Amino acid sequence: MKGLLVFCIIVVLAEGALAYEFQVGSGQEYATIKLAMLAASNGDTITVHDGNYAGRVIIDKEVLLRSVNGYEHTFIQADTLWASPLDIYADNVVVEGFSVFGATSASGISVHGVSGVEIRNNRSGWDASHNNRMGIQLYSNAGVRTEAVTISGNICSFNNEGGIYVNSNYHVVENNICNYNQSSIYDGIAGITTYATEGCTIKGNICRGNDIGLKYSYNSAMDVIVDNELSSNTQYGLHAYFQQYQCITGNRIEDNGTAGIYLNGVYYARFWSNTLSGNTVGVDARNCSEIGFHLNSFSDATKFLHTGNSNFYFRSPTMLCYTYNHNTYKGWMGNFYDDLVGEDEDGNGISDSTYPMDDYVDTMPLIVPREEFNLQVWFLHDLWMYRNNEVQSAKQHYLQGAGDSHIWIADGAVVDGMSYPAGTEEDQSTWTGMFEHYNFDSHDFTVEIGYWNGTDFVPGGPEGTVSYRLGRQVHYFASSAEAMGIPGGASLAIRLTVNNHHLHRFVTGAARSYITAPMGSGEYIDYDSTLEIPDLRISHVDTQEFDYILLEWDPISGATTYNVYSRDMPYGAFVPEPTGTGINATEWLDFEILPRKFYKVTAED
Repeated sequence: MKGLLVFCIIVVLAEGALAYEFQVGSGQEYATIKLAMLAASNGDTITVHDGNYAGRVIIDKEVLLRSVNGYEHTFIQADTLWASPLDIYADNVVVEGFSVFGATSASGISVHGVSGVEIRNNRSGWDASHNNRMGIQLYSNAGVRTEAVTISGNICSFNNEGGIYVNSNYHVVENNICNYNQSSIYDGIAGITTYATEGCTIKGNICRGNDIGLKYSYNSAMDVIVDNELSSNTQYGLHAYFQQYQCITGNRIEDNGTAGIYLNGVYYARFWSNTLSGNTVGVDARNCSEIGFHLNSFSDATKFLHTGNSNFYFRSPTMLCYTYNHNTYKGWMGNFYDDLVGEDEDGNGISDSTYPMDDYVDTMPLIVPREEFNLQVWFLHDLWMYRNNEVQSAKQHYLQGAGDSHIWIADGAVVDGMSYPAGTEEDQSTWTGMFEHYNFDSHDFTVEIGYWNGTDFVPGGPEGTVSYRLGRQVHYFASSAEAMGIPGGASLAIRLTVNNHHLHRFVTGAARSYITAPMGSGEYIDYDSTLEIPDLRISHVDTQEFDYILLEWDPISGATTYNVYSRDMPYGAFVPEPTGTGINATEWLDFEILPRKFYKVTAED
């Protein structure tokens, strides 16, 4: 027994030594962040209480540095104008909840050639008296490539040379506010600047009142620029200089002083579902090639300026299946222009007239904005296919050699079973789609359409073989003309298989890879109803007699019945509850209590 007791004490002490939480602040264990940082080891937490602290803090250990009450109560001021208050030199660091200012000749937060770092919910510049030269800056030291840094939920405003600066690969810059970054000396100051990046995601940021909203300064490739607001900047919303293979999707680019989008020397960029209005010029493109625009909304007085460009496309890369006014169509889709004059006699949402723009013509302009169309398009992401959601961030998938495959599964299951018609390859009324791919050799891969039964991929009939060439390519496919069916409870799925011994890299998400249904196909029951989706109120009722989950919702106008679906994980297929279909009431009881359960209710007319 004594031996056991001694052993337990040793284990407890050993585990306790693995991680320690240091308290910083007035009356706490450490008076300064610097002293706590000196005492800390990898894996420790440094918790900072309300107050004003001096930088420069050199973070050279893998620590979590956080404040107790957020950036409105915890301030770090630079010791000197020339050094960053927070200087990160270690991997896997997290910095959260600080206001950083005073480094008017340096960056508020600097990251040096490391990976796995998260910088979240800080302020690094927020008014004219509390700013830096730059808010947050990611450096790549000589011989070191900075990778996988996440910058999210920060405010980086009123800095002299920019809000956020990103260099190198695979970073995520998401949901930050970068406003009013300008200089009395320099021109072209941006809310967010990227330099020589690849595979980065710039998503959901707000960049207003800068010289430039988002500035791509040099030689970046395969980034995703999605769901940002780039508005009311004095010069450009988006400025891109010598970029390639970029995907710009779902952004609001409005009321900028010159061009909403300025492109110079850009090769192969895809602009999908962006909104441009109130800019002096919508798009100013110079010396660019292989640029595609579709499903965008243009409401600027001057839509396009072209200088020295070639191969511009103003329609979708493939025919897209969509519903419009409750009817299903498949066809090429262009863009919406607020000054288009044209009729739509066949009622498919595509104008009977073309829209000319100097040397280019949109042959399939939309009669109404993108929001009026319901796409039957599944965008591929990680393991999932997201229907009608082209703004998922990009993922990369590697297939090592012959026979290797990847499967994507639709995020909603078929409830009662459904079938797809065969169509004809000549008019692309079969399954069509697109992949973005990178490889060092020339071989084929196979695309199969089928379904996922919860365990296995079952080919449904249609398949296509895609031939590709050396290097980065975007490949389009049309499947064979076979019909297919999906049984109830299964999910639409797609499998891609390589037919050779070479390494392949596929980039998905953000409109880079998708499949689109055949013309005339039925939709999933999850999306079939034109009625509103009820807002659920979920509560756990536990009495001496009963223990159940109560689902309640308000009546939906026009609904005659309701259906309840559930799943036991955040993602995956919803399945109908055994007693949850054809409900005439606006409540339902679930007596199966699980640790995690997710619900959805649809209204039927």
